[in-house]
Amino acid sequence: MSNHAEPQEGATCASCWDDLGKETYVEYQAEAAGAWLPSGFCQECIGMLLKSQWKKYKESLSTTTCKAEQRRLLERGPPVNISDKNALPCPAGAHAEVYKLWYMSDSEEHSAKLEDSLDGEQRELYWAEQRAFYIVDEKEDVDEEKGQMPKSKLNNS
Repeated sequence: MSNHAEPQEGATCASCWDDLGKETYVEYQAEAAGAWLPSGFCQECIGMLLKSQWKKYKESLSTTTCKAEQRRLLERGPPVNISDKNALPCPAGAHAEVYKLWYMSDSEEHSAKLEDSLDGEQRELYWAEQRAFYIVDEKEDVDEEKGQMPKSKLNNS
């Protein structure tokens, strides 16, 4: 347990407000071999996010009629691992994803991969398919000569 801390006295989950104790405390790594950081969420809320973040991303992308929201979702790309800029901040940026989780309740490391999320080639194919449906409705987004969205509008990496 030398790499892990104890929950801070009086700490609560940023989602459900339950106390963070030995049965609910979670730590995460922002990168491989990185330091273990205290999660702002309890184990139960982490579990709910692992089950729902991928589905929420897909649903938001498929139902949005807001061009700005669609652009943000497409630029960020499909998530693979859990993320939350407030309760699971990662040094790499606002949309950086967690590398690994650790639960105090079982003293075990756990995957940070979202349920049903895609990775590798499957993720890239899905992302390319979704970018094909980009909402073009503003003059600035249309290349006057080609009638296409400029490549600079989307991050393809």
